[in-house]
Amino acid sequence: MTPDELRQFRESRGESQAAFAAWVNAKLGRKYDNATISRWESGAERLPVRVAEFLAAASQRTACIIAVANQKGGVGKTTTTLNLGYALGELGKKVLIVDADQQATATEGSGLDPLEVQDRKGGLEDVLFGQTGIHEAIVKCDGYDMLPCTIALAEAQIKILLDPDDGRYVLREKLSEVLRDYDYIVIDCPPELALITVTALIAADYLLIPTKASRYDVRGIPLIFDTVSKIQRRQNPSLKVLGVLPTMFNRNFAVEQQVLSDLQESLGDKARIFQPVPRSTEIDQATYAGAVPLKMLPKSHPIGVYRTLAQEIVNG
Repeated sequence: MTPDELRQFRESRGESQAAFAAWVNAKLGRKYDNATISRWESGAERLPVRVAEFLAAASQRTACIIAVANQKGGVGKTTTTLNLGYALGELGKKVLIVDADQQATATEGSGLDPLEVQDRKGGLEDVLFGQTGIHEAIVKCDGYDMLPCTIALAEAQIKILLDPDDGRYVLREKLSEVLRDYDYIVIDCPPELALITVTALIAADYLLIPTKASRYDVRGIPLIFDTVSKIQRRQNPSLKVLGVLPTMFNRNFAVEQQVLSDLQESLGDKARIFQPVPRSTEIDQATYAGAVPLKMLPKSHPIGVYRTLAQEIVNG
């Protein structure tokens, strides 16, 4: 990396030399300062080999953004988000989970206290419309990083509504600041096709749709596809449906087998249907304990399906 390329890379991150030095230090465990960065950018001092290798890799990385959404509640969106994020981390991928649901379930499921997040103004709502930088708000968890939220995120929908032209793009703009820090960004959306969900779909590359194999749950999927089509036409032409993930699936129930078969027939080649996540009390137990199921019960077969999902996503 040449001095000019280094400067351009730093500026593309929107960081001062001091902030850039802090980022490099956090990643590599070093103690560089802004004067060191200045010498690197001027060519007065050669980049250390380890730093050069790290920056070369970081400059080529651009995160794949996956929104996990379904307007129906209780279909396993947050469970899917947390386990998928953790499974991608197990594969050596750098992952950021964004909690975009004002219920803050993903935040709590990652061991964070929404009240503490709110007190320090470190939630997604503060990043979108407050004075908090996205790098300041991100919290390191075991297996992934987390951009938490609190109940105050509900106010963000009002601000998006009051700024219909630019408000819907604010999440995409904020995430652009960390695209080179991660391989995957997974967004946990609220159980409704509200403005926050639309904002997430505008920011996303892919949409993953968790659903239970019941008549009432799957019949809302066509509405999601209609929403995707509108966003593709108007705001995000690169948005694609990654697939549908059946959750809480019981192979012994003939009706669930039939619903899954009907879903496959109705979708045709519109979207892939991933291997169903079996119904399991282990997932409920881990969730009740406030832990990521895949982390708490790494040898569980039902939960292990999320590893298969992560591997398929990585493999493309």
